[in-house]
Amino acid sequence: MKPTISKGLGALTPETWSEIYASVQANKQQDFTGDHERGKRFIAVIDSSSIVTAGTAIWKYAWTEKRRASNTTNSVTTVDSARSGTTSTGYAVNLLELANTAGTAYGFAVSSLTLTNADGYQIKPIPNGTPVEMIMRRANDGSLSYEFIAPNPIDGICPAGVVQFLDGGSYGES
Repeated sequence: MKPTISKGLGALTPETWSEIYASVQANKQQDFTGDHERGKRFIAVIDSSSIVTAGTAIWKYAWTEKRRASNTTNSVTTVDSARSGTTSTGYAVNLLELANTAGTAYGFAVSSLTLTNADGYQIKPIPNGTPVEMIMRRANDGSLSYEFIAPNPIDGICPAGVVQFLDGGSYGES
């Protein structure tokens, strides 16, 4: 029920009251879940990933909503009526990947995901089973977006044939 202010109360004019009321109503409409306890930020676990463009370190992530099992454990459990997304619908994006290009990832020069200055090492997607804080936010076009922030692992092995040789010189030579 919207109370009517017809004369104003100092700075609270009928126009200002209408703006305040409209703002509150708009905020209520942005409660995406209808469940105030679940909210717009929640724990999710990454289920799988799919690269967006081959050779570019940007992935779409499938996920499932979770909650800590208890405040005395370090484990998570699936929520009743859990929210989730697949790599094709309702997928999540890692905000740290959005600036990556075919030639750079996190500012490192890459060629098809491989670091160009560290042979044998690649940028990898967020591993399956990783818990993240998921954020529900509206994109500029009004669509619902699922986003999280997590650093991507860099993984690899030293190339074969690398030989480390240390020459300490000769002791006592002049």
